[in-house]
Amino acid sequence: MPLFFPPNNRLTFSSGTAVTRNSANAAGDATAQTMATITIPPNAMGANGCVNLFTYWTYTNSANAKTIRARWGGTGGTLILSAAPTTTTSINMTKLVHNVNATNAQAFMTNSVASLGSASAGTPGTSAVDTTAAFTIILECLWAGATAAESITLASYLVDLTYAA
Repeated sequence: MPLFFPPNNRLTFSSGTAVTRNSANAAGDATAQTMATITIPPNAMGANGCVNLFTYWTYTNSANAKTIRARWGGTGGTLILSAAPTTTTSINMTKLVHNVNATNAQAFMTNSVASLGSASAGTPGTSAVDTTAAFTIILECLWAGATAAESITLASYLVDLTYAA
């Protein structure tokens, strides 16, 4: 449920309810599974608004590649975050996506996993989602192939949206 703060032109969505995916040791482990769908209301961003996405994930510590990602604009939308951790147990991922003087033109830093304040030498990522209509941000995960006895948990997320005309 979003919270809207009119004095600051901000909208916040969050979930601290953990969602876990367990591997099945089958081919389906390599298929992306949606862990959360966040719907952004129509016209919430304005032509120069931005969305800050913060996610916290935990997973089995193993050599098996686990892919954790976020898509802007729904299933099959623009990939804005992606990481494939192995021998660790958790990851925080953040992304800032902003409209670029139009409600259907976005830009974002292309580093897959970047901390706040980090620099990039790459070309900024772009998207063309029409933010005058409702759209979704999808948080999803998968393994590289059939994997036995592992789990990936979306522990929490926060979406902080700021409207700017």
